[in-house]
Amino acid sequence: MSCRQLRTEIERIQHKQKALHMLILSGVVRPSYVKLRYASSLLNSEDP
Repeated sequence: MSCRQLRTEIERIQHKQKALHMLILSGVVRPSYVKLRYASSLLNSEDP
């Protein structure tokens, strides 16, 4: 996998996690609806 492809994949994952985090905070999605692999990292994040 090239460096560019790897960077794109990492950015895609980060974007998905950030979107899920914002949906959880806004109340649109309940944390229990999100798979545990996302919820654990999202609920413990310290991002503003």
